[in-house]
Amino acid sequence: GIVLLSPMSYMLPWWRALSLVIFILGMPVLVLTFQLQESPKWLATRERTDEMYKGLCYIASVNGHPAPPPPPPRPAVSLPVAGNQQAAGVDDASKKRSVLRILICDGRVS
Repeated sequence: GIVLLSPMSYMLPWWRALSLVIFILGMPVLVLTFQLQESPKWLATRERTDEMYKGLCYIASVNGHPAPPPPPPRPAVSLPVAGNQQAAGVDDASKKRSVLRILICDGRVS
């Protein structure tokens, strides 16, 4: 896009015409922005595993591959005990990161 701006500005010296051409060429990008899905890796980092699995199944069907195995069940998150809230929060965060590492390293999340 930006590479074409210099030749277009040379061919269209009127700034209003150039602005209109740039606007028209940018409209498909704006429309496609709302059609794109989030990546499965982003969904996995946000712990939206159900949506992640649906997205992986869609990608597999478009590419003609069988559906991937479903993700493992989410581990139960224990509530922090009164008086030890900070330590429990850190422990829960490390559990979530380890589950994501397992998913990514096993190739279940691309």
